[in-house]
Amino acid sequence: MLLHQRVTLLNLLFIIASTQLFAQEKKQLDHSVYDIWNRITNEELSRDGAWLSWQQGPENEDGNLYVKSADAGKEFIIPRGKKAKFSYNSLWLAAHISPPKDSVKTAKMAEVKKENMPKDSLALLNLSTGKLEKFADVKSFQFPTESTEWVSWLQNHAVPEDTTGKKMETLWLRSLTETGKTHQIPHVDSWYLNASGSHVIAVNNAPDSTENGTWISSTSNLSPTYLAKGEGEYKSLLIDKSGRYAAYVSEYEVSDSAESTPYTLYLHDMKKNSLLKKIENASPHYKLNFSPNQKRLFFGYAAIIETEDPDIPKDEEVVVDIWHWQDPLIQPMQLKEVKNEKKRSWLSYVDMGKNNSIVRLASSNVPEVELLMKGDGDIALGESNMPYRKEISWDYPRYRDYYNINVKTGQSSLLLKGIQSSARLSPKGNFAVWWNYSDSCWYSTSVKTGKHTNLTGNLSSSFHNPLHDWAFNASPASNSIVFLDDESLLLADRFDVWHFNLKRASKGKRLTAGEGREKNTAYRVINTAESGKYMSAKDPLLLYVLKRDTRESGFSSLDLKNNSLSSLVFSNHRYLFRKKARDGDSKLFTRQSFQEFPDLRIATSSWNDAKKLSNANP
Repeated sequence: MLLHQRVTLLNLLFIIASTQLFAQEKKQLDHSVYDIWNRITNEELSRDGAWLSWQQGPENEDGNLYVKSADAGKEFIIPRGKKAKFSYNSLWLAAHISPPKDSVKTAKMAEVKKENMPKDSLALLNLSTGKLEKFADVKSFQFPTESTEWVSWLQNHAVPEDTTGKKMETLWLRSLTETGKTHQIPHVDSWYLNASGSHVIAVNNAPDSTENGTWISSTSNLSPTYLAKGEGEYKSLLIDKSGRYAAYVSEYEVSDSAESTPYTLYLHDMKKNSLLKKIENASPHYKLNFSPNQKRLFFGYAAIIETEDPDIPKDEEVVVDIWHWQDPLIQPMQLKEVKNEKKRSWLSYVDMGKNNSIVRLASSNVPEVELLMKGDGDIALGESNMPYRKEISWDYPRYRDYYNINVKTGQSSLLLKGIQSSARLSPKGNFAVWWNYSDSCWYSTSVKTGKHTNLTGNLSSSFHNPLHDWAFNASPASNSIVFLDDESLLLADRFDVWHFNLKRASKGKRLTAGEGREKNTAYRVINTAESGKYMSAKDPLLLYVLKRDTRESGFSSLDLKNNSLSSLVFSNHRYLFRKKARDGDSKLFTRQSFQEFPDLRIATSSWNDAKKLSNANP
């Protein structure tokens, strides 16, 4: 008994000494740290994973932009840098530089006009040499998304006093491959550089209104060709990769039809030097885009067409809110959504390879449409809550219908009716996967036959959240839906990862058997695929791991070829996966505890040898 008391006393003294030693090493936090505590935001990983940038600084003070190599060998710091982007080849970085916050505050207190407020600058950093160039009064910049040749930006500067006196914006095109090759085009209001960097389309806003309009030019030999001239707005500028097709939405030529909106979509064929398509009632709020194969030009039809009476002055217009008790939405919700509803558009596209025909995919009955393969797919998933909008006031989760939409024809057919969860389409559109709240099971639905298959009802494990305590049926333990191809699906219960073959409708297989439920450990698949694509079953899967009782966590690798699970890193920390390099193996993550700030780390070959790149709050 005496020996036990001595051991207990020694343990107590050791704990006290350790606590005092730790207190000497770590400063106790109080309210004074609010003004000096650094935050990390806007992390950007280069395409090859060799570089990382992030913003760091206190909330109410000027921060810095940090640019660091993945091996931690090189570091560049740009004071007040923000919104950084890497070039396609990961050899250049461009970023905005904010004016000092003190100067902005002083200007506001002096009630300086908006156009005379301090402006951002542009930082252009050569990552190979470390050379940093700065350009004043820059509004925005662009890198081509699939080219390494150009960078472009729009610069504000004052015009001579003998002109209008308003700010003039100049478009800069700077070659990243040919030293000294630069184009400067004055009086540019907006512009777009196509993915290949071969062509630019821009809008002029000159003091002489007769020079206003939109034009297109090759970047190699700048020689603008006007597509339209005249007063008006030109929005959503777009050029395909080859530079053959140019499109924009404009109101410069108003239709005589009383039912049409002033905005019209214009599609030009530059090879034939002709106007290929003119589409009235186009929405100026939808961003035009080509599908990856360039065969479809997606745009939006304006859902609401507003007309103005030229005989009634603006200050004499009468606005009346009318609501009926049978309206689908209550009046406060209608008022809250009125701006969004005015901007609503129906997704449509121009078929570039079929007589330039127009196919409408969305409508008032099916307002939301999800495209597959970024628009290359021939199946789309339509979503509508229109029949259930009244129920929003008293029921939850909200009901919705899902439709199978034939992208080639625009025809739709009902696929799922009155479900309370979000449905996901398989990569090729053959199956839809959804959670059924009524029986707490995952289901798949064949798009071709409409047949529903209960994927998890016959398994010994339950897939609902056992901690669910809200006043409606249980949600899933994990909302993660990961497709490996059009037939292979990965789902998770509270602990384990399961594989399902949607075509065979075979019984699910537990991939983490013996490691998950048995050891009170949760496994979750991390989807590292690029947006619009899916992961391959040939490559090992990255899993997040959480020990539920001790809260230790980390990452594991699951090889589906031999069904082997191996730990990559696991410790008494909270890990958070941020992103993976698009064309490399670099993986960005954070690690934190009560004593450790979640600094940025990059793992390449080994997770245990991951490099800590940031040191925000040492």
